[in-house]
Amino acid sequence: MFDAFRRFRKNQRGNVGIIFALAAVPAFALMGGIVDYANIQDERHKLQAALDAGVLAALKEGIRDEQRARDRVWQYLQTNYKASPRVQYDRAGLAITIGTPRDPNASVMTADMSVEIRTSFLGLLGIGSMSMQISSQAVKGNKTVEVVLVLDASYSMTCNASGFDPSVDEETYTKRVQAREAVADFIDRLKSKLDETPGVRMKLGVVPYSTYVRLPHVRGGAVPDWVRLSGVTSSTWKGYLGPRNPADELDAIDGDYDTYPVPGVAPKYKEDATTVYEIGDPLPSIKPLKDLSIQANVDELRNHVQGMISEGPAYIPSGIAWGWRVLSSRAPFDEGESDNVRKVMIVLAGGSNLCEYDHDGLMKYYGAADTANADARMEAVCNAAKQHGIEIIGISFYPKGYENLPTILGNCQNAGFHTAGNKAQLKNVLDQIAEEIVRPGGRQLYLSH
Repeated sequence: MFDAFRRFRKNQRGNVGIIFALAAVPAFALMGGIVDYANIQDERHKLQAALDAGVLAALKEGIRDEQRARDRVWQYLQTNYKASPRVQYDRAGLAITIGTPRDPNASVMTADMSVEIRTSFLGLLGIGSMSMQISSQAVKGNKTVEVVLVLDASYSMTCNASGFDPSVDEETYTKRVQAREAVADFIDRLKSKLDETPGVRMKLGVVPYSTYVRLPHVRGGAVPDWVRLSGVTSSTWKGYLGPRNPADELDAIDGDYDTYPVPGVAPKYKEDATTVYEIGDPLPSIKPLKDLSIQANVDELRNHVQGMISEGPAYIPSGIAWGWRVLSSRAPFDEGESDNVRKVMIVLAGGSNLCEYDHDGLMKYYGAADTANADARMEAVCNAAKQHGIEIIGISFYPKGYENLPTILGNCQNAGFHTAGNKAQLKNVLDQIAEEIVRPGGRQLYLSH
């Protein structure tokens, strides 16, 4: 009898079945959960499409009352979404918001809907249903458009169609005079187009550049905390800003100003290893983004452009880097917006990169034949700006004598390249750009989620 008992105790043939039975439940639940998840995602996509259609329809019809908008969106849901028996939602779970907290009159409609979806297999694990929130936002009208004009203010702009010809009346024929007249007209054109196109918002900034750029800084005034004075004191600084260590491509990285501040420099550059020249008249200063719906801003920007002078050799990467910063929504310039904004940089150049960083706080003048490093810096900054969603339009103005200018501007742009050989051609190019930036077709409906 004892032998029989020992044989019964050691018999394990039934254990496999028991273990399998115990493991089958979670394995079955896991596989079923995958099926549940796929079904849930399928229902979510169908609901999202129906909700998007409803919001677009309500906004297109110009409904401004949230209760009426909710009725219209609900109607679209009932028509366009064939609900599965597993999906539970009702009108009380649908919320509509018109406008934004910042602008309650904006043509923006947002729908949020609560949905409950019953599971088939996850119930074995105690998960009988799953809740989710589905949202849709539609915008009617252009995104806010922010534009910065990066303008050549170097002495390349003092030549004319024949090059540097002192026998030609400068104020009549130089690129500088023709450019500032055409750009001033462009600002007026933008304002006129905006007045004809209700609902479009636009801001405009200006970044003149030559060897450096300049802040609207009064000598002896407070120095911004993101500026490190280099070879100049606060009492003598005129607001000139140099590049941020091009060897480390800090202008392209564009950040960490506490650790790597912008060098505030004296308005000087080196002609050779020992000869230092000082820029005479003050370079026109940067103008941050200003709302073009305000006529006083239009007048200020127009007058600023019309008063531009030309000083020093050109370093185009400096203008592009600061054009990018002017469009930014963060310091050192923070007038830009961050959401639903189209950002456009128009780079107008009349000469090639003629300067390169000399590692002593000054820029060195090299001449058009030796600008490979400066061109590489320009490409790096252009690529970084484009990766941050900025549309760059290049305009080569009178490239005679600067044969590589169309090439480097062509490589920089991602939204158009133009060559203009006189004021009439430049005006025509700028008119085309104004039409494209403020186009009635841009007021179409679009989803922003």
